[in-house]
Amino acid sequence: MKHLYLISILLLFSCRGNNGNSDNNRKLDFRDYYSKLEEIKTPVKFTCGKIQSSYRNDSLFVYERNQIDSNLLEMFYPYPTVCCGFYGRIFKNEKFIAIIYRVDAENTFPYLFTYNESGKIIDSLLLSNGNCNQDFWLLRESYTTEIESNMTITLRDTIINYKGNWEYADSLKKDYMIVKTNKYLLSEKGEVRKEYEKLDSIKFDE
Repeated sequence: MKHLYLISILLLFSCRGNNGNSDNNRKLDFRDYYSKLEEIKTPVKFTCGKIQSSYRNDSLFVYERNQIDSNLLEMFYPYPTVCCGFYGRIFKNEKFIAIIYRVDAENTFPYLFTYNESGKIIDSLLLSNGNCNQDFWLLRESYTTEIESNMTITLRDTIINYKGNWEYADSLKKDYMIVKTNKYLLSEKGEVRKEYEKLDSIKFDE
């Protein structure tokens, strides 16, 4: 019985040691995952999912999925079956690191995920509150995403409706505009907090 007891104790400590090694290995793997990505300098602005050229991000290299180790993707990539890319990493402190992915659907959307140091997802936010499209010249919709260095995120969707005959572009005039604004804040723990939402409508003069 004593031998069985000792074996049980040894197995218990062995398992704990393996778990510790496993946690450390995961941290190292996650560091390898995000360190390949370039840092996005703030403030930064996206228009219709495309990062705006500026001296801060002119040299930013956007990675595709097939440029990252497949084992790391399996561990940390939030969309295992979707062919998307990486804009880069944007914020990092002792509690979290944020990564912005590029999701290619009907439009291109930036998607922010925050992780802890072991690569576990803390929170996420689709960095869009609209679309980018055009309907026979009579309606145009676009969205912008602005991220500041204080970790505030402003999403703005703008819809402009035109009147006139779409076959004659010169005859078109702006009728009204609707602007939807959502503002968020990333906490020091990597959690997404909604600050406010507002809707503005503007009627253009005849």
